[in-house]
Amino acid sequence: MASQILSVPLAQNMPGSLENFIGPCVMISMKSVYGIEIYGVTDPLSALSPQFARQVNCHSIYGELYLLLACKNLCSQAVRCPLNPLNHSSCSLSERRVLTITKLKKLTVAFKNRDRTFEQNVFGCENGLCIPYREVCNLKDDCGDSSDERNCDNNYKCLDSGEYIPVGKKCDGVVDCLDYSDECNDFCDNQVKIFRRPLLFHLAYIFGILSTILNLRVMIRSLRNYPLQKTAIAKINEAFVFVVSSGDLLQGIFMLLVAVSDKYFNKSTCKTQFEWVTSDLCTALGIMSTMGSLVSLYSMTVLSVTRACGVTSIHIPRQELSRKRKITLVTCIISVYVLAALIPLIPILAFLESYFVHSLKYDDNPLFVGSLDKNHHISIIEAYYGRLSKIKLSWDSIGNLVKDMFINGRVVGTKIGFYGMNGFCLFNYFVNVQNPQIWFCGTVLISNIVCVIVISVSYIIVNTMTMKSSNLAGPNNRALVARNRKIQRGLSTIIATDVISWVSFFIVWLVHILELSSTSDSYSIFSIIILPANSIINPLLILEDDIVAVYKSVKCSLMQSKKLIGSIILLCRADPEAVDAIEMNTAAVESAKTDSTVEPVPPKDCHNLA
Repeated sequence: MASQILSVPLAQNMPGSLENFIGPCVMISMKSVYGIEIYGVTDPLSALSPQFARQVNCHSIYGELYLLLACKNLCSQAVRCPLNPLNHSSCSLSERRVLTITKLKKLTVAFKNRDRTFEQNVFGCENGLCIPYREVCNLKDDCGDSSDERNCDNNYKCLDSGEYIPVGKKCDGVVDCLDYSDECNDFCDNQVKIFRRPLLFHLAYIFGILSTILNLRVMIRSLRNYPLQKTAIAKINEAFVFVVSSGDLLQGIFMLLVAVSDKYFNKSTCKTQFEWVTSDLCTALGIMSTMGSLVSLYSMTVLSVTRACGVTSIHIPRQELSRKRKITLVTCIISVYVLAALIPLIPILAFLESYFVHSLKYDDNPLFVGSLDKNHHISIIEAYYGRLSKIKLSWDSIGNLVKDMFINGRVVGTKIGFYGMNGFCLFNYFVNVQNPQIWFCGTVLISNIVCVIVISVSYIIVNTMTMKSSNLAGPNNRALVARNRKIQRGLSTIIATDVISWVSFFIVWLVHILELSSTSDSYSIFSIIILPANSIINPLLILEDDIVAVYKSVKCSLMQSKKLIGSIILLCRADPEAVDAIEMNTAAVESAKTDSTVEPVPPKDCHNLA
């Protein structure tokens, strides 16, 4: 009976009502094919494996098994069943198809096998073709019109290039689509960009401008004050204030240039991310930022140790800076700059590129999409050449092998180095434990923490000795004691902010290394807000007296303007007494101008302010 179920070839495309196709064999058997009960059709997938007795993750399953799990609601995610019921016009080019009906008396098709059984395990493409279930939702357009992949929730279709990739590779930080659409879309928040949040962009602008202006002012002031200092310790302090400010100035320029690059050079958009992170400007900014922070930290360390060794009492003799001490001072300053420059330059040395180059980026090459590390390169090269020797390949060797894979030999990858690992082009402290760079980055960070500890201990000693000296000071030295205490308060604030920022940064680094929590957002916050904040706080504290003087001057000017406005209002009201007062005041001012020997008396309020 199974061979007699409406064995009319559907190539004839016979129209008509369903009743015209109901025959005596309609009730022979009924099987469920993915939830659609069809007469005369066997279901080869009706038996499930025990491993699918519970719901599973279907995002990494493809083909016929995906159809089974999705259409029988065995996926842990909310996925759609890609199958639609076949009708009398489906698979019009197949010679094996015959008509049959569903339990709901709908006309459909079945396919006759060699053993004279019938089944319906095909997918009907929208263009009239039919393909096996194994070719559905398998990341390939087997229908030719994409209808076999369109309703699958286990894939992602690249927008412009059109290829299909596993849905799990969308927004994973690795480019898989030729058009970058798997990472460059409205749903991804992990692609390489400088500023993901407008707040960080505005803070970078503000911090960059303030840091640049304030530290330039401090450096100019130090250059002017250095020749005026009478004692050796004062000259040393002034010299290292200049060095600290120069390091903070580099950080301010870095933030300003990064913000300008993002705004005007359009170097941080998702699709141009590799153009930005492989540029010389990005590398230069990374070196500038690292060198600035290290110059500031190392110079404060040297200054702290110097003060701790030299401060024993406020009665230190007023010694001039001898020639020997000058040579020592210059040597220390040069050593700080050299060491602070050497560390950020190490990752860009050519003979260390196998250690610091992360990946290669190729332009418009479907075989090498996005930025590929060594493991990805080796897997592709082995698929082409065969198994390679166990000798570690250098990037130059990999580049030569890739060139030989193509006829023209012009395929050259652009190296993404140490400073191209993030959009800010910063020193990459937050590397994975498996990354060999962890030893270099960890050593630099731990050395920075050691410097912070040395600074803290040194200033504890300085504060302790200052307090003892203050208690022993006589009445004639009270002004000097007050001045020293004021200086110590400012320096203590500078040290406290540095310690808090670096220690908190070290704690976040430990959390990252131990994989206790995600720290992807923390790096940008530390880079733009916490660590650069010291480059603003330091000059503000150094310029405290100047800022207070400017504030008093502005306040005095405002008070004078207020009095002048009040006088003008009284004059406009034609008050004779007010007119006389204004005229007398004007005459007094003119008299003071003509008589150079007479010192003008400031207004009472401004005098009180001074």
